[in-house]
Amino acid sequence: MAGADAAACLPVARVLPLLQVSHLDREFDYLVPAELAEAAQPGVRVRIRFSGRLVDGFVLARLAESDHEGKLARLERVVSELPVLTDEIRELVTEVAIRYAGTRADVLRLAIPPRHARVEKDVVAKLAARANGVGLEGAGPDGAEPAAGAPDGAVPLAAYTHGAQFAAAAAD
Repeated sequence: MAGADAAACLPVARVLPLLQVSHLDREFDYLVPAELAEAAQPGVRVRIRFSGRLVDGFVLARLAESDHEGKLARLERVVSELPVLTDEIRELVTEVAIRYAGTRADVLRLAIPPRHARVEKDVVAKLAARANGVGLEGAGPDGAEPAAGAPDGAVPLAAYTHGAQFAAAAAD
């Protein structure tokens, strides 16, 4: 099942392709190449080959082996290393799709916005800064600190885009 260039640890990714047709609203197993092993984590966006064409999908899980007895296709690439599909969103998407007779792919297109590389780069940089202890706990965007005399965890609204306008409108 695992090829020579497969990831050493958990070489199988269970992927939900974003396909329109309801009879394909299920997970498929793909081989994780060694060069994508670190990036292809649950919740990230990926590109896969499905019926001869490249389609988007989300990695739902990494597995040691697949139930599929045939040869597995490889993940083509990781679109974004930022895990945007959390377990909570995944459960909610499944419930909404069941409740309204839709597909998980259709609900996911609405639940998770399209990727914007520049915004994503900023988010990754902020997460890395906080992981390295640079960001302050309770701080707002761009590390804004609470104002003097503000309640614990309060952040000045002016630090947010249109925060001052919101504060003015809320005061009226």
